[in-house]
Amino acid sequence: MMADMVHTFPEFNQCLAHQLPETQASPMGLVCPLCKQHLFTSPPSGRCLTYWESQPVAYSPFGEPCFVYVLAWSDFRIRALHPAGSHVDPRGIRVRQTELDVRGAPHEDEAFDVEDDADEWTA
Repeated sequence: MMADMVHTFPEFNQCLAHQLPETQASPMGLVCPLCKQHLFTSPPSGRCLTYWESQPVAYSPFGEPCFVYVLAWSDFRIRALHPAGSHVDPRGIRVRQTELDVRGAPHEDEAFDVEDDADEWTA
């Protein structure tokens, strides 16, 4: 029976705070349902910092590293575990554009379009 089991790794981001898949749309991109609720009922304040944590926090069944992407405000933080091979998170671009919209500042480069490159790295 164990030989018939197929090991798969999720192809979506996982919220580390709530242990839920990030499947809900928000102004900055996909987030988990509880993070979405927080974003809409008690919007975070301050500037949003976005960054990748430098050390992998998990590994896929094939030994590939999985990294965490963070969106951090002064009073709220979203930490998302990305599937192996995912090297881009478009939420960082969306957050910066949203902050520029709120201030009425021109966008840095509206032609700059970021897509997740996970499909290129999974084979």
